[in-house]
Amino acid sequence: MSDEAKRWIDAGARLAGDPAARVLCPACQGAHLAVSDILGARAFERRMVCPKCGAKNWVVLSSPPKR
Repeated sequence: MSDEAKRWIDAGARLAGDPAARVLCPACQGAHLAVSDILGARAFERRMVCPKCGAKNWVVLSSPPKR
């Protein structure tokens, strides 16, 4: 597994628990990830996007978002 993939896993775990956490982009490490929640019928996606390089990823969570 690449170092970047490991950083994405860490970012997802941190932001799953605290969407307000300041987490550097795992790809460019030059900006903090922006977080948004997309609600679904049984789960929701926590999307993470880098405002600098455009890298993105998401985590699917089953419990309701806490903000």
